Amino acid sequence: MSSARVRHGEGQHLPADAPQRRPPAHALDRDPLERDWEIGAVDDAIAAACASSGRILLLEGAAGLGKTQLLTLTANHAQERGMVVLRARGGELERQYPFGVALQLFEPYLTNASARERRRVLAGAAAHAEPALTGRVRIQDQTGPPEFPLLHGLHWVAANIAEQQPLLLAVDDAHVADDASMRALLYTAQRSVDLPLLIVVTTRPREALGRGDALAALATHPHVLRRQLVPLSEQATARLVRATLAGADESFCAACWKVTRGNPFFTHELIAELKINGLAPISANAAAVEQVGPMTIQRATSGRLERLAPGATPLARAVAVLGDGAPLAQAAALAGLSPAQARAAADELAAADVLRPAAQLGFVHPIVCQAVYLGIPAAERGQLHHEAAELLHRSGEGSIERAAPHLLHTLPTGERWVVDCLQRAGQRALRGGSPEVAARFLLRALDEAPPRDLRADLLIDLGRADALAGHPTAPERLRDAVALLDQPQARARALAQLGEALYAAGDNDGAAGAFDEGLRVLAGADPLLEEELTAGYLSAARLEYRSREVALTRFRDLLAGAREARTPAQRALLAQRGCEHAMLGDVDHEEVLALLRRALDGGRMLAESTADATAYVAATAGLFFSDWLEEVVETADAGLTDARTRGSVVGFAAMSTLRGSARYLGGDLVGALADLEGGLERLPVMMVVRPFAHAYTALALLDRGDAERASELLAHAPDEQLTNPFTYNWMLFARGRLALHAGDPEGALADLLECGRRLDAIPAPCPCVLPWRSEAAIAALKLERMSEAHELAHDELRRARAFGAPRALATALRAAGLVAGGTPGIALMEEAAEVAERSPARLERARVLIDLGAAQRRGRQQTAARETLRIGLDAAYRCGADGLADAARAELIAAGARPRRPALQGVQALTPSERRVSELAAGGLTNREIAQALFVSTKTVEFHLRNAFLKLRIRSRRELHAALADDGEPA
Repeated sequence: MSSARVRHGEGQHLPADAPQRRPPAHALDRDPLERDWEIGAVDDAIAAACASSGRILLLEGAAGLGKTQLLTLTANHAQERGMVVLRARGGELERQYPFGVALQLFEPYLTNASARERRRVLAGAAAHAEPALTGRVRIQDQTGPPEFPLLHGLHWVAANIAEQQPLLLAVDDAHVADDASMRALLYTAQRSVDLPLLIVVTTRPREALGRGDALAALATHPHVLRRQLVPLSEQATARLVRATLAGADESFCAACWKVTRGNPFFTHELIAELKINGLAPISANAAAVEQVGPMTIQRATSGRLERLAPGATPLARAVAVLGDGAPLAQAAALAGLSPAQARAAADELAAADVLRPAAQLGFVHPIVCQAVYLGIPAAERGQLHHEAAELLHRSGEGSIERAAPHLLHTLPTGERWVVDCLQRAGQRALRGGSPEVAARFLLRALDEAPPRDLRADLLIDLGRADALAGHPTAPERLRDAVALLDQPQARARALAQLGEALYAAGDNDGAAGAFDEGLRVLAGADPLLEEELTAGYLSAARLEYRSREVALTRFRDLLAGAREARTPAQRALLAQRGCEHAMLGDVDHEEVLALLRRALDGGRMLAESTADATAYVAATAGLFFSDWLEEVVETADAGLTDARTRGSVVGFAAMSTLRGSARYLGGDLVGALADLEGGLERLPVMMVVRPFAHAYTALALLDRGDAERASELLAHAPDEQLTNPFTYNWMLFARGRLALHAGDPEGALADLLECGRRLDAIPAPCPCVLPWRSEAAIAALKLERMSEAHELAHDELRRARAFGAPRALATALRAAGLVAGGTPGIALMEEAAEVAERSPARLERARVLIDLGAAQRRGRQQTAARETLRIGLDAAYRCGADGLADAARAELIAAGARPRRPALQGVQALTPSERRVSELAAGGLTNREIAQALFVSTKTVEFHLRNAFLKLRIRSRRELHAALADDGEPA
């Protein structure tokens, strides 16, 4: 049984096909006072969710202000409106379990559902969550990083439940929920706008939260409605007092408010204590209230326990240590009670309003739990946690993740089982996508002073955890591990881990050094590991200015001879070699294609490494850098299929961005913008992708005629993390082109020359990587710096001719023609038009034709100019490049022609999102499958398809393929 199945019963709600039951009356024993505003917000949110307009409500307040009571009221109101209600609660121990709160929400629903309902709820992308939610595989036992597939799967579990019946997801005490569950809730919240879904979360005030966590992101999300609970007024406090102590006079009630400061829970506890003491509620006893009031909840609870049977205190303490949802048998064993004694003590504690009357034990309020827990002397508390860990460790299934959190509260004993338990818990947390949790377990394991070899293993795992969590301590942990290892292969593997951690942190120089030391230590003892270290070294050293030349010189023979592709490492080396040649432009672009095809090996690399891997991204980027645009789309398509299958947002972003960039150059601007949206999501792991996606989105918007939006996208000063990557050069290039369009050639030249300086320092001089010299030459021309313009244009043309890629050559010829001017310039641009005909880059062909037509008009070749410009206008229109088309129309008018107006219907009238959805629908995907593939909701898909049908003048999906192909080019 998984850990989530032994927790309190709040999450155990029936599925949609089972009868709904109202909670027992004691769940709402008091109406909340002075909460009309909050109750109104709750009712409004429930009504909106029932109308398929998703809502997220965050209730904030200090302990005891009634958050749980308000959440229970919300659940009851939701059930009255026919909603499915799934509840969960965070806890100090539960926060050590990755996705523990998420399992609390969904696991009971699926456990109680019929087989038919389970199949429906777990269909499609929800299948990513099925192994964990059905208990078939524990999250911590999964291989590989399940983070994004599981987030995506949990989102679709919620969406599938809500499809049949509006859904409430209620999470209490989110400030002590595990961060992985809160990431899942945030992922769903971001996609809930048109779902019949209400998410309600209660938490302590923002001051109590850590910075940068998922709960903080949820609290500040623009779709979230936050409500701050405030203490009760003196009048409301007086009503509470008089409800129990009839006839209490004003000064007595005022003393109660002064002591409790309007905290409802503290007020109830104070009233109970006053009643037990038999204090009359009169003015004369107001001073006595202040004497009773300062008693802490801990003392009041202790006093209540002292009045009960002898077994009550040990059982209450055992439940406080084990946590909410502890089975009675386990609590009894920890308390040293027989089953009969434990049952009697549990009944007494429930009658005394300490524990809830339930099969699985839990306190009536977290404050009571905390009071009991803090009332245990520190040494005894640590011993109880140690005994609880032993008890759970021996219990069998799920013992590791349940026992390990207790060991965090104990002192070192040097026992081997303790180290083993903590290490395994850390490794499972790593596999479960919770590196922060893993680090806590592993650090505690190190306190046990394990032997040298085991300490090295723990440090390696801790280094991985710190690296994944983004902690700067990761390299230090791994260096300490390396220092403890003597065996060459083990030491080399640790150095490989160190290299990966440094590479992920952006320290290419340090990473190259670690990989290099691993090669030296290994000394050829393990050929496969040697290949992996070499590939890692080249990955890091190639993009580091100081080590690049040394690396390429040292491995030149290896790279030159890297043609075998029998192992994953050899395929990675081939991908590096192909990408390197594309960046340098030192071989013909046909040879680059041959190398990268061998590296990809008919899909074998993708099967081995997934679309997220550096090798696969490098191979796809190499194809892009060498102008094999159709191959880029094919390779990215396969990568997108892989990413969708695994629910990987990272793979989806990388492949969408590369495919979108290729589609942009290929002249499908609407489709390009649709793809590029996938690279703009703000995830820390996408720092390399985002500048690339931003740049091509801005370029596409500019060519679409939306310079204002392009400017907004590039205007915000990027943070340091975005300016460091190699891909920031594309941002500089886009800024340069935008400045040229805006009539700022000086600013354009500055950005473009900086782009060139950074590329030359790598070096990546090939014009296919970025044609910065051509754009810089045009900027210099506008500034009348003719010598500089000629030098830049001719250098670009020379390099483009040597590499042989048609698009890059056409671009260079166009720029050289503009700089040359007159008849020589027209001749160069005519050659550019001929070369562009051989290229799949339809956008560059349109640009060349429009510039050629304009040059012909200026050269008084009016007839030729009109013909060229008409073809250029048509080409721009087919690309969806309205900005270029406007320039062509202006030139045609100047040449004495009457250009046609653009159509408002047809393929080119589609928005990027409509185009992307329509293409997937034409490929046979259902609306639900499209939603899952694009990480959006089904309602969004329906909206885009409805608009697309109107613009394409069609009535059914069967007509989509032909309609999309009706622009004269294949869809």
